[in-house]
Amino acid sequence: MAHNRTLGLYCDQTISVVYVVGSDLLINSNRCAPPGTDFFSVKCTPNVQYIISPPPQETSHLSPLPLSGDSMIIVRMSHASDTENESKLSVRYYGSDKKVLGTARLYLTALEISLDVDADRDGVVERNNPNKV
Repeated sequence: MAHNRTLGLYCDQTISVVYVVGSDLLINSNRCAPPGTDFFSVKCTPNVQYIISPPPQETSHLSPLPLSGDSMIIVRMSHASDTENESKLSVRYYGSDKKVLGTARLYLTALEISLDVDADRDGVVERNNPNKV
């Protein structure tokens, strides 16, 4: 069962968060946009995956996306971090002339949480026991 967490970014600031593997991190891309923002783009390190919701219309992956009031960025990571703040995501905001108005940065430290027990009572704690729910 995935749990969602909402996060607010701040334009021209960097924030650091702890992310729990298996959860979704929701970012309202419109909330921290500077006045006059018409477009945004998202860039991240390879171990961070993101989805824009609702999905944008057909566009080049190099073009900024139109900013709408309900644009959400859903962030996911598949494995725990090796070091603190090793994963990064940035949201860049543009005006109508595609001039950069600001950038919000997010540093992520992913943790994997698991409760491992001796589910079959054989004296061995197994992380991948089939009886584990």
